[in-house]
Amino acid sequence: GNVKLNSLHQWLKVRRAIESHDITNNSNNKRNKLTEKSGEAKNDNRSIIECPGMTDVIFRLGKSYLFHPGNIMFRDIVESKYEEHDNAKTQEEKVNITWWIIDEVLQRRNGRFLVWENQGGWWTELKDRSQIRSKVAVHIREFKKRVKAKQNCQVNNSNTYKFERQDGRKRKRSDDTGMEVDHRPCGDNGCLF
Repeated sequence: GNVKLNSLHQWLKVRRAIESHDITNNSNNKRNKLTEKSGEAKNDNRSIIECPGMTDVIFRLGKSYLFHPGNIMFRDIVESKYEEHDNAKTQEEKVNITWWIIDEVLQRRNGRFLVWENQGGWWTELKDRSQIRSKVAVHIREFKKRVKAKQNCQVNNSNTYKFERQDGRKRKRSDDTGMEVDHRPCGDNGCLF
């Protein structure tokens, strides 16, 4: 058979990017020490993440990220603050709840907020707190929409006995006289011949 190398090539690409990033940062750090006196030190806030951790919250298009342990933890935190956020009177109270959720992930749960870079094919850490706040606020809003939709969902309970066969067998049909007719093959209904 063929050996599939896509994952290996992706990993090598990420490793090359991380190593070239480290080399660039080391040379920049040496230059920064020289130019630090003049106040021109540059800070590169972008960091490449090879693999998200268990407490990292990841943002990526699609549904593949939904079952990541960090995202499950994040949804639990948002769910625990849902009532408080929904009952908040002012926008300032809602923003404070959003900041509390961010601090819960970053400080108390020791997590990070990561975003997928399609061009590079790796994760990068979001360090801009205003970007993090806007993404968390969008997540809270989407969670609120799902809860409201679930509350507005109508339930239709059918009480027809003909459709109540839960054992996997076909339902019994009635003939013109109203008598139930069993349409199973002869061997299944206890018939000997």
